[in-house]
Amino acid sequence: MDSKQRSTIAIPHREQTVEPTGLREAISEVFSQRSYTVFLGTAWVFYTFEVLYIFYNLYLRSLGWGFLLIGLVGGANMVIAAASRIAGGYLGDITDRRHLAVAAMLFGAVTLMITGLFTQPFLLVLALLIYATMNLVKSGSSAYVMDKVPRRHSGLALSIFSAGRVLGVVTLIMLNVLVIVEGFGQGFRTLALVGGTALLMSAIARAAWLDSSRPHGETRSVALWHDFLSKNWRALRLLVKMLPGAVVIVVLDSVSDGLFKFGALLYSNEFLGVSISGIGTIMTAYLLISVPLLLKVGRLADTSGLRRTAMRVYGIMPLSMLLILLAPMFPFWAPAGVVATANNIMPGLGALFTTVFVAIVLKYVNDGLWWLLLFTIVRKNLPRRDTAKFLALFWALVSGLGALGPVIGGAIFALGSPALVFVIGLAINIAILAVIHRNGFTGVQGTDS
Repeated sequence: MDSKQRSTIAIPHREQTVEPTGLREAISEVFSQRSYTVFLGTAWVFYTFEVLYIFYNLYLRSLGWGFLLIGLVGGANMVIAAASRIAGGYLGDITDRRHLAVAAMLFGAVTLMITGLFTQPFLLVLALLIYATMNLVKSGSSAYVMDKVPRRHSGLALSIFSAGRVLGVVTLIMLNVLVIVEGFGQGFRTLALVGGTALLMSAIARAAWLDSSRPHGETRSVALWHDFLSKNWRALRLLVKMLPGAVVIVVLDSVSDGLFKFGALLYSNEFLGVSISGIGTIMTAYLLISVPLLLKVGRLADTSGLRRTAMRVYGIMPLSMLLILLAPMFPFWAPAGVVATANNIMPGLGALFTTVFVAIVLKYVNDGLWWLLLFTIVRKNLPRRDTAKFLALFWALVSGLGALGPVIGGAIFALGSPALVFVIGLAINIAILAVIHRNGFTGVQGTDS
């Protein structure tokens, strides 16, 4: 490595440790960008209804789908999402990102509308396919908001952006009410229609008020396919060179995350007896807890060492896997009378006192913090010119390798040994902690501590 390359890597380290601006001034500077504010508001509408996808596997089970079919469809869609991410990364660096931000909302709107109107398997697979294909525009859309925030406040700005996920609580409360009134299936479809309409209105708002955001890349002067391959290959080499530790960590965590996300709620509902209302209560608690932590971690990523923050965040992951394994033996952490009283007050409230509640909330909360941290690492360490391609390649790794999770999980569930899913996840989590402790994210001891 020559001296020029060394200085390029050293710059982000200095940025993450020097933060002279106070919190109030930092927030004021972030919100001084009108496009960031418009993008933020519409993204929060998306987050309000995105929580419905957490229940999608449960919804498919309620329609009679088998575990293996759910896993195969989930895995196939993650592969499509990965391929779409790579193509979308190139698209995001040659196209006005404002158009991609609008298109992202339209993809989400169509997905939810199909889900709300139809129950036929072919059309539900089509809806999931459209949602996966959203990744064609998602990297450019994400790059749009990254263009609109000051680099030195990127952790704070992105944490405010992610904190909008708490609005999913509104959808969860509505779902719990509709489960009582209409049943789970019909209630789910009703909210999907409402969400699809809201996203359509958000797409119109983005088209009307977002400013143009032209990419920073150079003009293409060679054949399209050659330009696409060469630029993505260059971006991949730079990503691996500058953040090799992060690439290894993402590869391992994607598989673990895919296993947990496929199996945790199905396991809770069908093997541990947690009702749909109880799962709604669990996810509500997760969203309420995550917001202040997202803001805290975003600020830590701006002012403290990335490795130190990562160890604090990821250290919880193995505990969540262990707790879900112990849940059949120790289903509750409170007396049975307390659980019964809570359920009498509100259906599903007793789920707060289950062991699986602790396991799932720990996992989901830390996932939000973890991906925020990784997103901030990419923002701080890689060049701005090809932002969309770097994001695309990064998340393509997540989706492509994460596809193994639902496929493996579906096969294990179908064979009747669901707990094995979480044993495998626990082993992967421990391996990731070892990698973070040893090499950090850059792969060079001490450079990101």
